[in-house]
Amino acid sequence: MTSLIDEPVVDFFSVLLKEPTRENKAHSHLVKQKLEVTTDEVVVKTDYKDPLVQKQSLENLLSQVSVLEQVTEIENKVKETQENAVEVKIELNEPSETLVERNQANQIELLDNEFQVLFFKVAGLVLAIPLVCLGGIIKLEKVNKLIGKPDWFKGIQNNREQQINVVDTAAWVMPEKYTNELKTTISYQYVVLLEGSRWGLACESLLNADKVEKSQVNWRKKIGKRPWLAGVVKKQMCGILNVQSLIELLDNGMNCQDSVD
Repeated sequence: MTSLIDEPVVDFFSVLLKEPTRENKAHSHLVKQKLEVTTDEVVVKTDYKDPLVQKQSLENLLSQVSVLEQVTEIENKVKETQENAVEVKIELNEPSETLVERNQANQIELLDNEFQVLFFKVAGLVLAIPLVCLGGIIKLEKVNKLIGKPDWFKGIQNNREQQINVVDTAAWVMPEKYTNELKTTISYQYVVLLEGSRWGLACESLLNADKVEKSQVNWRKKIGKRPWLAGVVKKQMCGILNVQSLIELLDNGMNCQDSVD
């Protein structure tokens, strides 16, 4: 976000700090000479008593004063604009907590020191979801595909008068490895429902539910790629889901490496 707003600020300063062209310099020099000549003429002609000459001299002086006032006004406006732009830039650079970091903190706070986790497998990859974030488990049945959806969107499955958006988990979690050959070897059997949403992750097998202590998880402190990954369970060496960030990514049609701001 910051970079998108910083660019016009930089462009604005570039215009203000841009060196005058040769043509503008030459023009400024001519104007300066003209003003100097006019001033000399005024000094010379002020000795004349002719009213017409006095009137012209007065008009010349007033025109010079008017020019100076306009220049001063423009300089003040430029200075004010520069000060305002600097203030905006400083405000944008202030650090702020990201949405993903808040989701991470909220999920960890929601968990007890010892909490239960469901382990499931997808294309040889083991994932874990806290039971408090689990909306249920259903058998994968016939899904209705929708046109215009991403490749990882498997389709919609009806469940208790609700429509569940089923995710091809392997295609979403590891798109770089999801080849046609791998696709033919995957046999999804279940759908792991995400609490508070209509999303479900297709999986091949349910391994077991087990208790895990918070200290047994390497929680991610710096959220980079894969914001849906909350950490790694040390004993099982598998990823534990940041469910809220995962839901937000899916709601926005994003892939596994996009960021939630």
